Amino acid sequence: MTSWGAAIASQHGRNTEPFPPRYVRRVNVLAICGSLNAKSRNLALLEAVVAAAPPDMVITVSDHLRTLPHFDPDFDSTPPAEVVAWRKALAESDAVLIAAPEYAHIDPRQAHGSAYGMVPAARGFLRRPGVWNFEQVTVKGSRVAVELNGTQILDTDLSKVTEFMDGKTHPGKDRTSGHFGFAGHNDPVAYRKISIKELK
Repeated sequence: MTSWGAAIASQHGRNTEPFPPRYVRRVNVLAICGSLNAKSRNLALLEAVVAAAPPDMVITVSDHLRTLPHFDPDFDSTPPAEVVAWRKALAESDAVLIAAPEYAHIDPRQAHGSAYGMVPAARGFLRRPGVWNFEQVTVKGSRVAVELNGTQILDTDLSKVTEFMDGKTHPGKDRTSGHFGFAGHNDPVAYRKISIKELK
């Protein structure tokens, strides 16, 4: 408080001394790691923050994401025990610290729905986490089209691609047959109602 402020406070009979120690409260922080990988750099970062936290700050690294079920609005009124525990942990925290993988600066040809490393897909059409997406992939010869949640995000002819990520030709670019695969980054992903139709 400035001397002018202290003078005004004194005129009104207010105590200008610092707050006594009993007013200092502990801050509870819930730390959430966006990756379940035991060797995640995000987890290592959170553990370093825990070690460096001041005495009046308690940081708890949450493990709730490992047991949370997939989002289902039908159970919102009667949530499972794991969801109840998750909500309770959030409600009892003064702050939330999130460390998650960052994909904002990836090569556009790595984004969801892209012909990986060759042709970028349009971005911004994925639904928020916990909500199902609908995707249809059509491959006919060298042409690949991807529709995501009702919007076509990719329509390309791989035979015409001449530029590649990192300057390396994709090994599967000229394949005329193969398999559908599902790739991830060590985080839980769920699929449902999968169907494959042969084009005539």
